[in-house]
Amino acid sequence: MSPIAAFAVAAAIGCGSSDFGNRDAGAAADAGPYEPVAPAVPVLTPCPKGWREVTDPVEPDIVTCDPWPASGRETCAADSAHFPGEPGCRPIGSPCPPGDFPEVPAGARVVYVRAGAVGGDGTLASPLGTITEGITAAEIGGIVALARGTFDELVTMRKSVTVLGACPAETTIASSAPSESRSTVTFTAPEGARLENVRISGERGGIAVEMGDPVEIASVIIEGTVANAINAYAGRVVATDVVVRDVRIDVTGDRGYGIEIWRGGEVELARVVVENAWTNAVFVDEPGSELHATDLVVRGTRARPIDGDFGVGLMVQQGAHADVARVVLEDNEAQGLVVRRPDTGIVARDLFVRDAPQGDVDPRWGQGIEAIDGAAFDFARTTIELGRQAGLVVAGAGTDGTFADAVVRDGGGRVRGIGAAIQDGGHVRMSRVAILRGRSVGILVAYPGTELSADDLVVRGTQEQRSDANFGDGIEVHTGATLTLTRADVSANRRFGILVAHGGAAATLTDVVVEGTQEAACSETDGCIAFGSGVTAKDTAVVRMSSFRSSDNALCGLQVASESEVDLSIGVVSGNAIGANVQIEGYDIGRLQDRVIYVDNDQTLDSQALPLPEVIGSIGG
Repeated sequence: MSPIAAFAVAAAIGCGSSDFGNRDAGAAADAGPYEPVAPAVPVLTPCPKGWREVTDPVEPDIVTCDPWPASGRETCAADSAHFPGEPGCRPIGSPCPPGDFPEVPAGARVVYVRAGAVGGDGTLASPLGTITEGITAAEIGGIVALARGTFDELVTMRKSVTVLGACPAETTIASSAPSESRSTVTFTAPEGARLENVRISGERGGIAVEMGDPVEIASVIIEGTVANAINAYAGRVVATDVVVRDVRIDVTGDRGYGIEIWRGGEVELARVVVENAWTNAVFVDEPGSELHATDLVVRGTRARPIDGDFGVGLMVQQGAHADVARVVLEDNEAQGLVVRRPDTGIVARDLFVRDAPQGDVDPRWGQGIEAIDGAAFDFARTTIELGRQAGLVVAGAGTDGTFADAVVRDGGGRVRGIGAAIQDGGHVRMSRVAILRGRSVGILVAYPGTELSADDLVVRGTQEQRSDANFGDGIEVHTGATLTLTRADVSANRRFGILVAHGGAAATLTDVVVEGTQEAACSETDGCIAFGSGVTAKDTAVVRMSSFRSSDNALCGLQVASESEVDLSIGVVSGNAIGANVQIEGYDIGRLQDRVIYVDNDQTLDSQALPLPEVIGSIGG
């Protein structure tokens, strides 16, 4: 549109600038100085040892780290596990020895035990018959050596000794007597004790820690226990090369935890796998309780049967704290990780969260990471894939934290697949984050008191939600929420690149590109409203945008409606069907002209009452 035509349109709607669009001439030459500063991409490399660099198949500038080899995680035999960064399955503990008993260090003080032996004295030639007898006979610092076989008994580790099995494949401690109050093995020695090279099973909980510093659990498989595998409610536990599998739900249908840490217990995990637990696979609860974990895998956690709630890989709550690194959370039914309630906090590095979409599951669930209800968090070097409901959820007044060097991609279940939802008063600071190929909305910022401050952000390729082929917005800010965005690429999304709406919602955008917004997918099938706008402000929203480009969007580069305020400076609006659609009578068009170039739009300025969108609801709302 020529400058004269642009002026005619401006005059027709009662807006006062006579030079709107006067930079069309020669704009191609002038546009260069206004190109925004490009965002930096997430930095997840160098990968942890053994993890594999993966280049995104669509965005070659995005590189993530995968904990598994290209062939994927292996399915292991009962006495083996596949840990992150390792090429495949490896046996837990020592290989089974040629004889019945484990090899012991020369000079060690050893008491030998064979299940069911009678009249022995604890020597290799004449072993005792129960572990309890062995612990009673052992010296402090000594070894109770267990033969191959199954020990059907309750064990109390009341001395600072090491109980050493022949091998986890063939030395099992399993109480056949059901109980909801006592575990198969209980640690009570104040100075701590060590359990090594055994399998724990039976009709009750696996291991309970009442006291001890340190309690050491090494090369142990805990399988098929009831209610929990490790219950640490005091002392300090150090667990290394441990596998927890197939915990059974208790009689109430509530508890089937893998590792439970509460009442101020402290647990250190290194190379631990927790598979197929119920409710909360790793549960850190109550003030003073702490988890420190490296090379941890939590997968396949199921919702509790009594009400279908939970199904969380790692839960930290009620004043507890966690510090974790190189953690893999996969295929957990509700959420991969939850941190919630005031005075609760987590620091996490090198997180890999993958939620393979499942068929018949509760549509409420499917969040990769959820920080809610006043918790604090610090996540860095994080990959979240295939979130059914959302990749990251931050919600609730007082919830506050950082999310840096992260990639969230390929979300989408039966309904949504939002990349990140910040809502209900939560506060987040993002840096170097890419949200790729989500569904419904790339980033949602919603409701009063909610704040997102982000720099170096990429939101690309958001697609329609599966339920009705609607939405597909890049960023949506609504109902009093606030967005501050510096250096961002919001491109190839559907419906709206950036939508700011309702209740004084506000966005301050600097060095931002909004490009290639497509029409809503449902417009192609059932005739819904197509939209296709770069930046839209409606219903008392406030947008301040500088050093920007809004280009090649299907409908509008910019849309201003229903008592909203938009101020532009230093930017380019180009290649759109309509440069600016202004639906407010008497709006000062000069607010959209401060060193702003309008070029190659089919129509530079338009005042027709184009349809305005609905906003998406919150996660859980």
